Amino acid sequence: MPEVNDRAELPNQTPNSEEIKLAFALSKKDILWYNLHFNRGVIYLGILFSLLFFPGLLLALQHPAGDLGTFYLWLEIGICLGWVLCFSSILAIVLQVFYLKSPVVEKAMEYRHYVINSAGVAVFTSDSRLVRTWREIIKIIRTKHRFYLRTSDKAAIIIPGQVLKDAEGIENLKRILKNAELNKRNS
Repeated sequence: MPEVNDRAELPNQTPNSEEIKLAFALSKKDILWYNLHFNRGVIYLGILFSLLFFPGLLLALQHPAGDLGTFYLWLEIGICLGWVLCFSSILAIVLQVFYLKSPVVEKAMEYRHYVINSAGVAVFTSDSRLVRTWREIIKIIRTKHRFYLRTSDKAAIIIPGQVLKDAEGIENLKRILKNAELNKRNS
């Protein structure tokens, strides 16, 4: 593995500040959870349509004739179509991550080196570098098993919790992220 010159990439780091260096490749599971997290509105709608299916069906069967029956029938058809749309979107995500040879997924699974410190985040692959200061990070999201550093509306740097090895590594990352958020708010 080549050594990475990360000091030149993040010049604004304060002296003696904490720094975390990681090297890992994302798993398909990490990519799936990222996509499901940021498309959770579709999941919630699918659950809502599932919950509305049986009451809608009951209403349609109780009023089989007339204008009200036609309304309930179309309402039930709309609920079914909404459910199909939501869950086909979820199925498309799962298929893209696990079964189709998607170049986007393959690129996301490349082995990368990460440097996280008070100046920002640097991500290095064999052929590219991504450097973001904390001001360029739109939002920091922590879930139970992952950290998402949003760099745009449709992209994030994903840091799985298991790569931090122990509770101390997670606490160090939380401290760096908390300080970054405080510095961002104060500036």
